[in-house]
Amino acid sequence: MKESASRMLLYPLEVLTKAMSNGRNSRMQYLSIIVVAVPIGSLIVGFLMEAFGRIRTLQLGAIPCIIGWILIATAQNIPMILVGRLLTGLAIATSTSPSIVYITEVATPDLRGSLMSFGPTLASLGMLLSYLKGAYLPWRLVAWLATIYAVVPLFLVQFFVPESPVWLVSKGRIDDAKKSLARIYKSEEKGFGKMSPAEQAFTTIMKENEIKLSEQRRSKRGSLSTKLRAFLKPTGWKPMIILIIFFLFQQFSGIYITLFYAVTWFQEVKSGVNEYTASILVGLTRFLCSMVNTWLLRRYKRRPLCIISALGMAVCMSVSGYFTLQIKNGSESGNWVPVLGLLLYVCTSMIGMLTIPWTMTAELFGSEIRGVAQSVSYAMANVLMFAAVQSYRDLSTLLGEYFYNNTIAAGADAKARRRRAKRRAEQKAQAQASVPLNPTPKNAEPV
Repeated sequence: MKESASRMLLYPLEVLTKAMSNGRNSRMQYLSIIVVAVPIGSLIVGFLMEAFGRIRTLQLGAIPCIIGWILIATAQNIPMILVGRLLTGLAIATSTSPSIVYITEVATPDLRGSLMSFGPTLASLGMLLSYLKGAYLPWRLVAWLATIYAVVPLFLVQFFVPESPVWLVSKGRIDDAKKSLARIYKSEEKGFGKMSPAEQAFTTIMKENEIKLSEQRRSKRGSLSTKLRAFLKPTGWKPMIILIIFFLFQQFSGIYITLFYAVTWFQEVKSGVNEYTASILVGLTRFLCSMVNTWLLRRYKRRPLCIISALGMAVCMSVSGYFTLQIKNGSESGNWVPVLGLLLYVCTSMIGMLTIPWTMTAELFGSEIRGVAQSVSYAMANVLMFAAVQSYRDLSTLLGEYFYNNTIAAGADAKARRRRAKRRAEQKAQAQASVPLNPTPKNAEPV
């Protein structure tokens, strides 16, 4: 909810900066500052999760989010808006990372991918709401509504979501871990003569924790040193390299550029379609396709989804770029094609390239480094996002409308097979190094 709310200002802020006549570069800085704040928060939140737990860190993230939106709602000058956006950017990291790690630790493998895909789904819903509210409501009112969106989850999490049993066991709070598992699996019935799902999960968590403790005793070093040594193992650095490459193709294929610059792009392309209506269609398309992606992740493997997504993005952006060029050259026919091409581009990106990398940021790592590793990979993803957003204008001028994005999207398909091979090798090594976190049901489907 907080990540979705943090995007609420993108639409009205573009209108505000345009009215201020500060030029393209100034608007680009306003749009990018939140991307700068997220990596900083991501690096901090990894240590907060280890010290205070996943749920408590999630609640702490509401504080900068609430303060940031109040500053924006009451802003009298640009610095107040920038500080507010900086705080909401920090809140994104302190909400997203704990959520992903929490789902990885409590969900069974057959549901993990689908559950983590709800993050992009909720972000898509927030984007849709931002376009709708930005079109019909004053931007200050939008900011006050976003404050409410940050407060409500704070209380819902407190009363309805138990702490991660994996973290509780790592801190020696065994009884609390049992209570947490009992709440998580309370709807599961115990089979005749068998352990309940909660008991199975507890046994698995205890075994994994014992392996981690024995390794720490053998190393005879501190916790920080142990984590650094874990990063140097193949089960640490290989997943990190895979994720960085994956996010590199994701960000420079133009996925988030189209979302950040939706209104501006529709204004500049002069397709004859109202830019506000078209922007709402972009948000609606992303939201609907994100719900479809939740089903696809349960039914199909990730490799074919990424390949289909990359190919579809390349084709759609090629068509959109060609007709955009024709319109700029004076052609009056087919002025609706760039809008349709962009909508299909968003649709195909939601199949795999936008959602799948985010679902992998925690599950590829072992529990000993999961919190910190997820935060580092999430920070790197946002650094790449910042680079993509900042370089968009220069690349657009130098190479032509969307040429660069289309080229990189096509290249992502060529790299998909190699990423899959590396991921299989990493999973095999991880399986040998540690016990699986959750008991896999017999009839579980591959994620």
